[in-house]
Amino acid sequence: MTLHRRYDFRFDSLGAILALVLFFVALFFIARGIFFVLSYLAPVLLLGTVLLDYRTLTGFGKWLWGLLQRNPLLGMLAVLLTVVGFPVVCAVLFGKAYLNRKVRKMEEEMEAARGEYIEFEEVEEEEDIRIQLPPKPEPKPRPDDDYERLFED
Repeated sequence: MTLHRRYDFRFDSLGAILALVLFFVALFFIARGIFFVLSYLAPVLLLGTVLLDYRTLTGFGKWLWGLLQRNPLLGMLAVLLTVVGFPVVCAVLFGKAYLNRKVRKMEEEMEAARGEYIEFEEVEEEEDIRIQLPPKPEPKPRPDDDYERLFED
């Protein structure tokens, strides 16, 4: 009996491709909307970053400057992407500053919970008492068989 396989372009495949295209179009419009909202929030986020932890912003600037000095082409690309993606960069820097502040507060709380050092008193050490153990028993001799002789030198 012969088995024939037919491959044809059915409308189910066309529907799946159309659904995939619609998904990516919807994803594009959602990303564009988020970018639009972030573009209006960027100055506020930048100010919030400075107020929360200015070292995050200076660290990013130092990183860009160092990248420009080490690899000028990659540094210029990073500066260009920073300018084009300014709203996203502001949001990321704000998130980083917020997390840095939270970590710093948790470290302070842990240090406060641990407390400061207290005065101590010296405890006199007692002499160690030596315990006499009985001598170690001799190991039992192994049985002499052909298998054990294989490993002898």
